[in-house]
Amino acid sequence: MKKERNPILVVLCMILLLAVIALPPTFRKLIPREEITSQKEEKNSIAVLKCSKTFTEEQYEETTTTKYINGKISTNRILYQKIEELPEDKKENTTNENQGGTTEIPSDTPNTIPEVTNPSIGESNNGVEQTPITSDVETPENSESSAFKTVNEALAYFKSLNNINIKETDSKINILINKKSITDNADDMKLVNYFQDKISDQQSYYESIGYTCSILES
Repeated sequence: MKKERNPILVVLCMILLLAVIALPPTFRKLIPREEITSQKEEKNSIAVLKCSKTFTEEQYEETTTTKYINGKISTNRILYQKIEELPEDKKENTTNENQGGTTEIPSDTPNTIPEVTNPSIGESNNGVEQTPITSDVETPENSESSAFKTVNEALAYFKSLNNINIKETDSKINILINKKSITDNADDMKLVNYFQDKISDQQSYYESIGYTCSILES
């Protein structure tokens, strides 16, 4: 004789099975899965201004590398390197630039300058001596006179500033200028010429004091 199953137990088993079947899809609808969005990081726009100048007497080649990230200045690295230590291709370019800057005067050209006299200067007019007229010409802030004439002069200036990273060896001098350098030397108006917000302004400054510049973008 078969033993009758407890109807309450049968009902509970049925409810449990229904719950196992029905609850997962119900939870999926009530609690949607969080969508994980993989966003690619925006690629930074980087521009580099490279400028160079040769100090012939001291045999140094100066190269400045000013880096801009998304249109904002990041760092300015200044490298002074002995020309004899440069790679052969750069050494030849430097030599050609130096030779191209000299102009020989033909020997048959008379070395005479016509004398120009101005009777109104230094002579008396009706007994009144006239003072020579001198024109007041203002020197532009970024003119050649504001550039360093020697590497030693430049190095002495940067060493006089606060928190400027300078690494010096027998053949190389590395100088790093960043935002902290400008903050720590806020009263120095000359240093800001080397850390200008706009790359066009920075290029104009360097070219105005005799540097050759080019811009690299990525």
